[in-house]
Amino acid sequence: MWLLRVVSWDDLVGDREAWSVFLYFAMMLTLAEGLNRSGFIGWFASRATGPLQGVDPRLAMALLVALFFWSHYLFASITSHALAVLPVVLAVAQGMPGVDGPLLALLCIHSLGLMGVISPYATGCAPIYAASGYIGRMQFWLLGACFGMVYFLALMGGVWPWLASR
Repeated sequence: MWLLRVVSWDDLVGDREAWSVFLYFAMMLTLAEGLNRSGFIGWFASRATGPLQGVDPRLAMALLVALFFWSHYLFASITSHALAVLPVVLAVAQGMPGVDGPLLALLCIHSLGLMGVISPYATGCAPIYAASGYIGRMQFWLLGACFGMVYFLALMGGVWPWLASR
C-alpha cells in the first residue's frame, strides 16, 4: 500500500497501537520458541508431575485444563500460548498413569477458541476492540473474567462429557 501510495510513510510509522500489537506478538512468539529450545518446557513438566502423582486422573486432567486455560493471561496471543503451554501440559499428562492424553489434548485445543475473551490482548482482534474505547479498560477485564469463567465451566461441564462419550 505504501509503494502504491495508498498510505503515506507518516501514516505507517504514526500508528503506534498497530506497532505495539506487532511487537507484543513478535516478542511472545519468540519467548515461546525460546522456552522450548532452552529445555524449560521439559524441566517444568518434570517438576509439575511430582505434586500430581497419586491424584485422581480426572482431577489431574481438570487441573491441567484449568492451568492451560487460565495461564493464557500471561500470553499476548493464542499462538504463543499454545506453543509454550500445550507441550508442557501434554508432557505432564504423559507422565501420569490413568490420564487420557487424547481427551486432555482435545479439551485444551477446544479451549483455545474460548480463552480469547479473557483479556484485551488475548487474540489478534482483542487489542482493536479494547482500543476502540467502546468498553472501558476495567470493564473489559471484568467482562473477560466473567465470560472466561462461563466458557471454562461450559468446557468442563458440557464439552468434556460430550468428548468423553465419543
